[in-house]
Amino acid sequence: MMRGVIVLIVAAMAWLFLKKPQYKHHLMSLTFIFIGVFLVGLSSFIFPKEGASAGDTSPVGIILLLVS
Repeated sequence: MMRGVIVLIVAAMAWLFLKKPQYKHHLMSLTFIFIGVFLVGLSSFIFPKEGASAGDTSPVGIILLLVS
């Protein structure tokens, strides 16, 4: 569900640690990716599945991923 956020993390790390510039077309595509990931995440909170399986992403898992 939220695997697309890895693109945003890699772009942020490239900018932060490698000092790689992000051009306008990069920022535009990152914006579209962010909007898409946000909408998918929002839909999972608005329309939760009943009887969710163990493979579903929980908010705790998302927080742990961002912290790591």
